[in-house]
Amino acid sequence: MKKNKLTMKQIGDLLGVSQSTVSRVINNHPNIKKEVRDRVLKFIDENEFLPDYSAQILRGEKSKILGLLTVDFKNQYYLEIVNYVEKIAREKGYSIIVMNSERSSILEKKHIIELQKRGVDGIVACPVSEDNMTFIKKIGIPFVIVNEILNNFDSFSTSLFKGGEIAANFLLNKGHHNIGYIGEHPSLKFNGFKNSYTLNKDEWNFFADLNSNFIENLELFIKNKGIQCSAYFVSSDFMALHFIKVLKKLKIDYSNIEFIGFDNTLLSEALNISSIEQPMEKMIELSLNTLTKKINGTLKDENKVLNIELEPTLLIRN
Repeated sequence: MKKNKLTMKQIGDLLGVSQSTVSRVINNHPNIKKEVRDRVLKFIDENEFLPDYSAQILRGEKSKILGLLTVDFKNQYYLEIVNYVEKIAREKGYSIIVMNSERSSILEKKHIIELQKRGVDGIVACPVSEDNMTFIKKIGIPFVIVNEILNNFDSFSTSLFKGGEIAANFLLNKGHHNIGYIGEHPSLKFNGFKNSYTLNKDEWNFFADLNSNFIENLELFIKNKGIQCSAYFVSSDFMALHFIKVLKKLKIDYSNIEFIGFDNTLLSEALNISSIEQPMEKMIELSLNTLTKKINGTLKDENKVLNIELEPTLLIRN
């Protein structure tokens, strides 16, 4: 027999089991006897069988594929999201298709349409546009949102406001009176930081209102403003990396400046700076548990919207 041409029915006939049993083995269904599973897997391996997922989808079967919409491959944080989604999805018997919107709502919608064509069972979204999330709901694909809370949809995130408060309180308790913020605005991180900082100060001291051209604008910003603070809260480890790179380029001594980043990625470890850590693995696990229940129709209350915020922590380094 030619390799790759066998159907699940033919495999079942050759092994004396049903087609549905072969399908359950391929899809890692738990309720299969070990002897049967081992025999089917051995046969599949020897014959290099490749299931026809397109035909399965046309028959109304599950594809066992999830789509992941992310926004930025340059930022280590989003790469870590990809890592955890792939790991936990794999443990649940799913593969993933990753698509990067590059923070474009137009590209994000195109990706959603493409994922629909691919027949994904569900979508995990780091959203750019709330309208696009409404679009996913309209076309009927089960989905969850991670890394942001959108009140009308099932969302899982870290309390960014709380993270900002933790950063401010830590620096104030260490005796810093002149603290700067570098990063996105408006943002919940900034609001939390400012809330705690201004409780202890008569007026807000220092703020860098930097848009999506952060890296390009940063050098000019520092040249114009100078370094006025003994400590800086930077709204991501990715931004902290470029902040320190610019300080080096401008030959500014930052040895006595304290930095706190956000996300606690490998970047903060490499820079040896403190960082606000998000419980990412727990966030992804909770979101995928909900998504797979939605896919399988086992969610207890389908009409109840879940908005879950997890507590961040501060990881202190030198």
